[in-house]
Amino acid sequence: MAFQLGFKYSNSHKILENLLHCITILRNICAHGGRLYNRLFTRKPRLSRKEKSLLLTENENLINNKLFSYILVLKSLSNSNDFHLVKEHLILIYEGYPLIDLSHYGFPENWREVL
Repeated sequence: MAFQLGFKYSNSHKILENLLHCITILRNICAHGGRLYNRLFTRKPRLSRKEKSLLLTENENLINNKLFSYILVLKSLSNSNDFHLVKEHLILIYEGYPLIDLSHYGFPENWREVL
């Protein structure tokens, strides 16, 4: 299954397992009314080099335990049409709450272009 999703490495099944675990955590938080604002996730997703280059850094350390890294996981596991809907919803939410500082979620300033 990992190969069918585009993972072509010997440890692809481990990477896919990690990503699916991350998405399950995100789903459970959302389904049970959990808070996402300024949340630090305990499970860090195993991202590609390209995805890691999109993350914010703090004291030269990647911030890959916030919502934005989980959004990148969704992007990597979704087809482009489905993820486009996710991106549109994120934009609508942001426009509805313009005072929210998305850096607390790990979003870089250019998040619209990145996604």
